[in-house]
Amino acid sequence: MVATPQPQDRPEQLSADFKAVLAVRRLFGKPDVAAAQADPAAARARTARFIASFATPGALPRDPADGDGSVGPVRFRRFPTNGAHRVPGQVIYVHGGGLVFHDLDCFAPVLAGWAAAGRSIVGLDYPKAPETKPASIVAAVTGAIAALAETGDEPLVLAGDSIGGLLVLHAALTALAERRPRLVLIHPVLNLDDSRSFPSYEQFGEGYLLDRDFMAWFRALARQGMPPGFDPLALTPGQAALLGEIRLVSAACDMLADEARLFAGQLRTLGVLVDHTVLGGMPHDFILFTQRLLSAQKMVEQTSRIFS
Repeated sequence: MVATPQPQDRPEQLSADFKAVLAVRRLFGKPDVAAAQADPAAARARTARFIASFATPGALPRDPADGDGSVGPVRFRRFPTNGAHRVPGQVIYVHGGGLVFHDLDCFAPVLAGWAAAGRSIVGLDYPKAPETKPASIVAAVTGAIAALAETGDEPLVLAGDSIGGLLVLHAALTALAERRPRLVLIHPVLNLDDSRSFPSYEQFGEGYLLDRDFMAWFRALARQGMPPGFDPLALTPGQAALLGEIRLVSAACDMLADEARLFAGQLRTLGVLVDHTVLGGMPHDFILFTQRLLSAQKMVEQTSRIFS
């Protein structure tokens, strides 16, 4: 049995500019999970419009870079670094969205910003559920990560946010277990068990960009995609021994905040080197709003070190 974290003192006040984001979200209307399940394409388009409403018009004009391409159904895009600040190595990044939402266009601003800070990034874009079976998504992403990891012998970092964090953790424990890459997990999905509950689920489970009804759907999809018994919050000593250094970033105003805190404590007990940073005032998916929100920009700048 996994112990449930007890409430603790932590920043609970959402940043002022994200309060404005939530006000706009209310104008858009509360997302409806049943409607999203019935028509996921329409739900994706609605979500993309909401995110785009906070984008800078004409930002990041981009020509396809040399080396962009695909591995099976997974497309990848390279975000080169500034040569003057280049840190050796490659980051492979898997974006979040519950296996259902988002694409690389949503994440291009933050990935380009992180890459400019020193290390080149390869972002992956993958087929989405429910049109594609979750097990097929997991297999395709894992295969793409393994293929791209073979293209160089420099230090390797696997990174992802939300469900993307879960996907890269799975890849590190399976296809890349012998490499022991550094992991960068940004407010990752870690709990796949509906019977677990955490104080942050109640505190931030409604109205903070990730709502509990959508998370229940995403969790069910993740269980369908992962191997039977795969449980990041119940890793064995043998599994922990396969992991390299982990840099974990959680958002204080996120329903997943307590999952990250528990995960960090468990892995430290198992001897894994974990650097856990909690970003005060930030909700889930804060990295999607870096173009217009000063608080998100500052947090992304603060976290750029996690890739160095």
